[in-house]
Amino acid sequence: MTKRVPSGSEWRKWDLHVHVPGTKLNNGYAPKNGAPDWERFANALEASDVAVIGITDYFSVESQLEFIEFFKQRHPQSEKLLLVNLELRLNEAVNRATETVDFHVIFKDSASEDAKAKMREFVGNLKTQITDAQDRQKSCTELEPGEYDSATVTRPDIRKAFRETFGDKAEPTDHLIYLAPASNNGLRAAAGSQRKANLADEIDKIVHAIFGKDENYTEWYLNTDRFEDASQQSKPKPVFGGSDAHSFEQLEQWLGKADAAEDSHQVITWVKADPTFAGLQQTLVEPRDRVSLAELQ
Repeated sequence: MTKRVPSGSEWRKWDLHVHVPGTKLNNGYAPKNGAPDWERFANALEASDVAVIGITDYFSVESQLEFIEFFKQRHPQSEKLLLVNLELRLNEAVNRATETVDFHVIFKDSASEDAKAKMREFVGNLKTQITDAQDRQKSCTELEPGEYDSATVTRPDIRKAFRETFGDKAEPTDHLIYLAPASNNGLRAAAGSQRKANLADEIDKIVHAIFGKDENYTEWYLNTDRFEDASQQSKPKPVFGGSDAHSFEQLEQWLGKADAAEDSHQVITWVKADPTFAGLQQTLVEPRDRVSLAELQ
């Protein structure tokens, strides 16, 4: 993974939401000899035509970091960029089903030991709403296996963890990118609820990009007047598809592929940027010109 394509003018497929085998919730990957089959997973990623992939797990970065090192050893000449995606849940709900909002943190490349240490420090600093016997908030690293399904975090605790890890004056996008989905466990507020619409706008303000599988969301999040409070200007943001694959079957059917089936509805995310974290940062500056959801580009 040392090679990089130098031209930023080429459209490439990206998928920033693929779960690693052994993922802490809803793991559908068939194991090998009782352990996560990372070799099959690595080979599937390398064989795909997707240039940048977000390796995802819940409330932890350990399996992502370990797998990325495995991938580098298995495919040392690969030109793919694998980024760590930390999936969290906020303690807030805005949709009609009152599902808590999913929240993703995609970290800068894990090439250096310092970068890995900062990821681990962030997760260790991030407090959840799960408490111990002394009524002390547990950090993400202190969660027990049975607690991942119910764990949540708050927006203020995310901001606090960032400051404690990177410093008060650090710019978040120099180190990581925050995303939230537009629908399902996301920012689509229940119709007719102004309170939830306002809450969705507050979450919108903290994230840098959106996960969505509908081009209508692309247009919506490019608007500068999407907030309930018309006096506040919203910032245009890119919308990425993200397969959210949790099994080898889903990986085979969805990675880099479009699927019109109602129960999956997969889209291809095309990004016009170098396959680097800097390329991801560039999509935040030029979301209309750098990201497209389409079957062909």
